[in-house]
Amino acid sequence: DEMLDQMEVDGILRDDDGDELIEDDGDDLGEDMPSDDDDESTRPPTGAASTRASTPGQERPFRKAIESDDSVKKLEGHVDAVYCVATSIKGDVMTGGGDDRAWLYRGALLADGEPAPPPVCLEGHADSVTACGFSHAAAFAATGGYDGTVRLWDVATGALARTLEGPGDVEWLDWHPKGDVILAGACDGTIWMWLATSGACMRVFAGHDGAVLCGGFTSDGKRIVTGSA
Repeated sequence: DEMLDQMEVDGILRDDDGDELIEDDGDDLGEDMPSDDDDESTRPPTGAASTRASTPGQERPFRKAIESDDSVKKLEGHVDAVYCVATSIKGDVMTGGGDDRAWLYRGALLADGEPAPPPVCLEGHADSVTACGFSHAAAFAATGGYDGTVRLWDVATGALARTLEGPGDVEWLDWHPKGDVILAGACDGTIWMWLATSGACMRVFAGHDGAVLCGGFTSDGKRIVTGSA
């Protein structure tokens, strides 16, 4: 209660230090939902059909959130589910999906009015593209898939630079924060690390008993942290 008393909720929600958290537009999407304190007599009996949906002119809860589109830009290209997305320091966007493809949208995050090259479809994977990311300098991009490969791409041209092989199904990948080194976790319990400029495998880490589902470099790049099933 003391923490709530310190927060300002008049239009802008702020934390204890006064920093703005989120703007409150006054629309409570859940305001029509019954609370736990509602009188039992006002609730329909068990098994009774609800009249909320059939009441003329009355919107169902969260319909506004479902029907609205708050996006400022829509990037299209995939014909199946999108499984991963990454952004670069130069405003590029990359996605990978269940259609065995990745898409590179160079300059997609630039301000409106600034020209951007057409998107590039990155093909070559033989199964779903489940992971993607940009190198620290955004010169290279990488995609990993359930075909057991990591593919490196030249961001400037969209051309394939090299293919890295070795692991089982690739669950995730991560670039070193300061160098052209790439890390990937696989379903076979291993984590692979390559030097992107040459494609040489630097090391294979083992120890997990199940699929390595998440991981990455620490912020200083000196260690890696991984998690498994």
